[in-house]
Amino acid sequence: MRKHLTNFDLKVIAIITMTLDHMGYYLFPFDDWFRIVGRIAMPIFAFLCAETFRYTRDKKAYALRMLVCGVVYTLVRFYVEPNGTGDIFLTLALGFLMLWGLEEKQYLITASAFIIGVLVPVDYYWYGLCMVPMMYYLKEKKLAMLLVMMGMNVLLVSTSNVHPMQYYSILSIFLIWLYNNQVGCKKWKYFFYIYYPVHVVILAAIAWL
Repeated sequence: MRKHLTNFDLKVIAIITMTLDHMGYYLFPFDDWFRIVGRIAMPIFAFLCAETFRYTRDKKAYALRMLVCGVVYTLVRFYVEPNGTGDIFLTLALGFLMLWGLEEKQYLITASAFIIGVLVPVDYYWYGLCMVPMMYYLKEKKLAMLLVMMGMNVLLVSTSNVHPMQYYSILSIFLIWLYNNQVGCKKWKYFFYIYYPVHVVILAAIAWL
């Protein structure tokens, strides 16, 4: 299989599918296709977060940046949706910390990050928290990654109030397998940090109007 998707390419795919997912949530709640396509985004973001852990020289700065964004966006989200879940930034930040704790054998960090994520609770619950370490350790083990992700999806749908369309997230694996370990375009490094809250506010405002 020829690998020709860079880190940047995967990020663009994740952003587009995430946007379609949110369009379905805010504007077209009775059209499942938007949400189905959107299932692809989260595993890709988790994979990219794991890749950042693998290569970044400043893990503290990345973790802090993600945590700050996650906390701020979560507070805003709870204000808008009191019965909602924590923001995806917080999910990825805590998943990053769980992986960090595992790699450094600081298991208290891993356990604390997981417990915080469960108590908040964060977006995608335990599934999202465990997705980052899973993507890191199974990167080169394609069959294992596929089987583990299938199992995680079955467990999530069967034990949580999650729609069966979540199974479509497995399709993201085939895009991840096309990753060529190249960074790609280095511009727009912080674009997602700005794009995420802006596009959500715009979609929510359109829905309100």
